[in-house]
Amino acid sequence: MRIGIDLRGLETQTSLRRGIGRYVTNLLRGMLRLRPQHHYVLLGNKLPWDISHLEEFQNHPSVKYEVFWPAFARDVDVLLLTDPLPVLRGRELIPFPTDDLPCAAIIYDLIPLVYEKAYLDPDPVLKDEYHARLARLPKLASRLLTISEFVANDMAARLRTAPGQVVPILGGLDDSFRTPPREVEVRRVLEKFSIRPPYFFYTGGTDHRKNLVTLLEAHRTLQRRTTRKVALVMAGELDPAMLPEARADVIVPGFVSDSDLRAP
Repeated sequence: MRIGIDLRGLETQTSLRRGIGRYVTNLLRGMLRLRPQHHYVLLGNKLPWDISHLEEFQNHPSVKYEVFWPAFARDVDVLLLTDPLPVLRGRELIPFPTDDLPCAAIIYDLIPLVYEKAYLDPDPVLKDEYHARLARLPKLASRLLTISEFVANDMAARLRTAPGQVVPILGGLDDSFRTPPREVEVRRVLEKFSIRPPYFFYTGGTDHRKNLVTLLEAHRTLQRRTTRKVALVMAGELDPAMLPEARADVIVPGFVSDSDLRAP
């Protein structure tokens, strides 16, 4: 079987270096490991091998890359959409006709609908595009693959989906985080970033959905109510405007490598 995988979401740095980039890359690794007899056609808008996550697949005998073209559907038997609902202007669900090509789509969340004032209302064009994609998606994809039961239930409640159309799956698991770090690794990272236990550890972005305002307020409240000081360590691509003014109990290493990330 020739399986097409839409990788346009990995062409933006924010998706590539964070959750969706990890999900998609590890999902592809798992598919190649479990079903090596199939052929995988990676589809995007530009050459992929400059994308660091994809370098390992460059010479794999079961993988090839194609730029989307008007008759791309001839080259695959089924298509997987890996980022069908980006909060991004101008993104078509599929850039060219599919000729009734069977499709599946991975759904990560419907948070832009929950917090429309933050994500969609500021840009009426984006809001219209997002709702149009969402309305078309159940008609286009015969399977909507959600990364949790919660998102599956949210999809079923908000959209008129057919029985069995929404299927929860696990996102691609990252092998680098399966093995607990050794004590010497933990000690190295704590020393590197001047972290002293005890501490809370947050990793992610500063999107509205991350609820960092509440996290920071909870940490301040804890500090006022206890004599034992507990640091808050925040790693990731963080917007400085969302972070507190300089405080000794909030440590911000910024974006860190996977080897450092697994240690705390």
